[in-house]
Amino acid sequence: MGTLSRRTAGFCALLLAGLAGCPDEATDPAEEPPGPERASREDEAPPDEAPPASPWPADVRSLHESLEHFESVDACVAGLRPGLAVEVAELFADLQYVDALHEVCRGLDAVKRGDPETCDGLTSSVVARQCRTRLATYHGTPEACPSDRTTAGARDPLCLAWATRNAGLCDAAPAHLQGRCLAVATGEPGRCRRDRERATCEALVARLGDRVNADPPADREPAAFTLDGELRGDALALATGAAEELAHGIVVRVDGCGHVVRLESGRPHRATDSSVALTLEIGWTGEDPPTLGTGSEVALGVVGTTYALRGTVDLEGVPETLGDPLEGTFRGTFTRDATDHEVTGTFRTFIRDREPLPARCAP
Repeated sequence: MGTLSRRTAGFCALLLAGLAGCPDEATDPAEEPPGPERASREDEAPPDEAPPASPWPADVRSLHESLEHFESVDACVAGLRPGLAVEVAELFADLQYVDALHEVCRGLDAVKRGDPETCDGLTSSVVARQCRTRLATYHGTPEACPSDRTTAGARDPLCLAWATRNAGLCDAAPAHLQGRCLAVATGEPGRCRRDRERATCEALVARLGDRVNADPPADREPAAFTLDGELRGDALALATGAAEELAHGIVVRVDGCGHVVRLESGRPHRATDSSVALTLEIGWTGEDPPTLGTGSEVALGVVGTTYALRGTVDLEGVPETLGDPLEGTFRGTFTRDATDHEVTGTFRTFIRDREPLPARCAP
């Protein structure tokens, strides 16, 4: 990749988007500040609130239309250059982004041919990631989605929701991007009202929404993580907001020819030993019953002295596809100062992504 910063690359992409009808997100979603949680998906700005100034053209054509007109990289560059304002060309020169038009056209070529490796060869990592997102969304190939920058082993949640045509996976996105994810997934620009970059959100709906055309998501049971038990007569308690750790879903990873997930609560804020951080490692292989893995543990107090948790787990059905719920109960024992302590609890979340089993594990 080149030396352009992510913010500079995103700004260039935004300028080029208006020129080429090829919008790119101005910044990588993972770089956005956390922002306030939304009360619900349907929150809307007051009707009299004016939208922010927009760099986008009034008429944003769909990606499908752009690809229909695309013939070759050279023809694309030749078609873009006459319409480029001298002030914009001057800015690209100042930013040393002299291949900007070529980047736009190489990106279109990659999407049209369904070639993610060409996306990877673009100058900026941000532009390359968004090229992959468009490609995966257009062709419905989630395997081409870029990796998530915040969750190891997962793919970008917006791309995954759009490429799989599954609006329910938008729950895996950061709170400030869930409205955008749903807007594109369902083709409803009204969901962009709360977006910090509303014009970009609406442009993405125009650009990609007709390709996704997913049904609105069904209501999902809220995430849950509970623990019951005692230590020296005091009730054990998970950290406040423990379920929030599960609200954005979990990744199913491969372990040999089986699957494993890790559920983790936040670190407790109180100094007492009865404040608990809990980790559950749950594994399953084929039709075998699920097990509580050796990575399961409880950590007591702020210092977090950890103790292995031994026990059993029951699942209400083994998740098979993305978006499936993972819900169940557990019962376990940990040993502290030569004394066994029993705990029980519940959990509820959903599968946001999963690693495929290796070919050698095929039945």
